[in-house]
Amino acid sequence: PTPIGVGSWKYSIVNCVEVYADGFSWPIGYKYTFVENNYADGNYNGHGFNGRSHAYMAYNYITKTGKKGVNQGEIFLFEPPSTLQSWGQVLGATSNTITLKVDGGTDGQFLESDTNVSYNWFSIYIRDGKGAGQMRYIERVPIAGKDGVYTGFSYKLCDWEKPWTVIPDSTSTFTISCSMHNNTFYKNSAYDNQSSICLYGYQIDNLVAENTLIDTGGICLSGIDNVSNSKTIWFNRIENNYIQGASHGDLGLEKGAGAATGIIVQGSRQTGTEFRGVITAFCTIRNNVICDIKKGTATDAAMADYYAIKLAGNDDLTSGDMRYIIVENNVIRNVDINGISVFTNILGAILRNNTIEEVEGEELTI
Repeated sequence: PTPIGVGSWKYSIVNCVEVYADGFSWPIGYKYTFVENNYADGNYNGHGFNGRSHAYMAYNYITKTGKKGVNQGEIFLFEPPSTLQSWGQVLGATSNTITLKVDGGTDGQFLESDTNVSYNWFSIYIRDGKGAGQMRYIERVPIAGKDGVYTGFSYKLCDWEKPWTVIPDSTSTFTISCSMHNNTFYKNSAYDNQSSICLYGYQIDNLVAENTLIDTGGICLSGIDNVSNSKTIWFNRIENNYIQGASHGDLGLEKGAGAATGIIVQGSRQTGTEFRGVITAFCTIRNNVICDIKKGTATDAAMADYYAIKLAGNDDLTSGDMRYIIVENNVIRNVDINGISVFTNILGAILRNNTIEEVEGEELTI
């Protein structure tokens, strides 16, 4: 059995629980979950807390997740089910409906049979063209007079959703997935963890603030487009966190999944994948301290690939998969790695008032 898990559809509280277990990822799933004042220790073959959407994670202490050479160890792992997503172009829309041309997906046909999935509903995110930046929960549109018969890829906004602020049209592209949004990670402490606070794909309107991370992989926001995935990262904030040292895996350069060392925000489209719209946009990295990262036994050449703050895209793509990232008022000091990196396919990055001291590598790479 899993040592701790929340399986209710919504409205759950986990407070003042001590967890000592190995080999599990502790699922705190579904919606409207409050996880506070918990202590988790010793999950060397698993992650810390797993979550989905609308979670408040605060004042938790998490230590000793993952180990060197094992692809585990996230402090918090928030990731949508990768088998349930689709993407493509908008054919048309009204104030509360939308019709789609589905170009791909790991399970696009699922959307023809249901739009309610375990902990949540499917949501659509407009990622480029008219109406970009809007997300709405959707459900299938029944055909009048035909019980149980629905239109193909036409949907209406769920009853509780507000109408489109800007109605999408044929210039718009979309991603559909199980939404991972409105999560808060506040004043958590983590020590000696293989990996990082990891928010993977379809992450919208999340806040990572005032956490203390010592000897961990740092913080990772990862968006990606490839043959089987289309995962967006929009409107996220990483602010006022204290990150000291690196995980033992990083010191030996065997990182766990999502290990970042400092802070990494990614909008990566694999070579050969068509442009589906902006992957990562409108993220803020502000007022963080990243310090005392030493290389241990790693070589200087190996450490050249590490950055305290990294905006990561693809060197060979220039279509702007990643846009409008603010990096300001951060302090980087006493590190054996590089300072700040901005890759070439990022448009509209703003870097200002950052303090970079005692950095062994390059202070700024663009």
